[in-house]
Amino acid sequence: MVSASAAASNSVDSGKDSVLNSFRGIAIIGVIWHHSTAGLASLNLETTQHFSFSFILNTVVLCGYKGVDLFFILSGYVLTESYQRIESKGKVAWIGYYRRRAKRLLPLYWLAVIILTSFNVGGNNASNYLAHLAYYLTFGYLVSDFSQYKSIGIPGISLGIEVLFSIFVPLVWAARKKMGSPLLLLAYVAPTFLVSEAAIVNRLIHPNLFIIWYSLYSSIPFFCGVLLYDTHLFIKRNFDTIPNGAALLALLIGFLLSVCVAERPPEPLDRIIYDFFNARELIFLLSLSLMILSLQLSTGVVRKIATNWPLQLIGMMCYSLFIWHSTFIGVFNLKVDSSTTGALNLVVGYSMMILFSFLSYRYIEFPSRPLRNLFPERNLPIKPTATCPGGAATETA
Repeated sequence: MVSASAAASNSVDSGKDSVLNSFRGIAIIGVIWHHSTAGLASLNLETTQHFSFSFILNTVVLCGYKGVDLFFILSGYVLTESYQRIESKGKVAWIGYYRRRAKRLLPLYWLAVIILTSFNVGGNNASNYLAHLAYYLTFGYLVSDFSQYKSIGIPGISLGIEVLFSIFVPLVWAARKKMGSPLLLLAYVAPTFLVSEAAIVNRLIHPNLFIIWYSLYSSIPFFCGVLLYDTHLFIKRNFDTIPNGAALLALLIGFLLSVCVAERPPEPLDRIIYDFFNARELIFLLSLSLMILSLQLSTGVVRKIATNWPLQLIGMMCYSLFIWHSTFIGVFNLKVDSSTTGALNLVVGYSMMILFSFLSYRYIEFPSRPLRNLFPERNLPIKPTATCPGGAATETA
């Protein structure tokens, strides 16, 4: 068995990390914004002056869909932290891990599939209804062409990729121990980029294989999350404190770099990073990781602002928001760029979405958890980490 002090030095407590919750909130807001502004007129990114205010604003407005990548990075981080903590205690119970992941992801998803399939596909054709139900319940869209199935308004592919990574975490964990997370990331990225570029850009392979390769391609952010965790752990082990100014500088660099490569940049950056096996995607993911890391290391006012209580609450119920938001956008026509959508309709629709998602979070995701534990803690001064009796490191106020 590993001692309590050793366990503390070999783990990073992220279970109630306010920074992670805030980034989850940013991610889900970005996804909802993207789906609410599908027809929003944009500036020309090819000709707009780089790093100008209009370019940065336009990029942020148009790249809400990148919130999915941010979700995957956070998942890779949290799952790695979870297993680092379990291994520090001297045992890894994989059956327990799969049971917890299934309990966390599947009940809400399956309930949503049953409800939304009944509304969108239900009718006199029972066989068609059952076929759609089986297809979505078993994540069939990850291994077969989905063009023959009607959309039910659920973000299934993104969630399916999350499930796939959760299944293969033991393999990722074993490879990480053998080669380290930097080499693991490169070993996964290189062949995935080469094959996925042919699959995504040219669609030279069978549609079913295209879906599989797209899933592999979209899993790269998880590996960036693994690298993020190991980097955070390395800094905690080797440095007592990080100057707040250095953390803020890293945050600014990460933000500007992510904006630079979020969309296809203008010349000459286009030739340098876009055409090199789509390296801009990897640069973007690493830039997001740098922003998360720098905010975790920061202890000043910027962290307090970024980890405000409402944003943390949105982040904590992001899974329910992710599952239900498309339905509310469709039912209430929550298109902020639509001339037919009034301000009152937007306020009522988004309020109903948030309220319904909170009830889903409270009674479906965590039905047995005390209500007081479902809310994020208020911002408190951060003090050095202490070791709990059980051996896990935690922040104390």
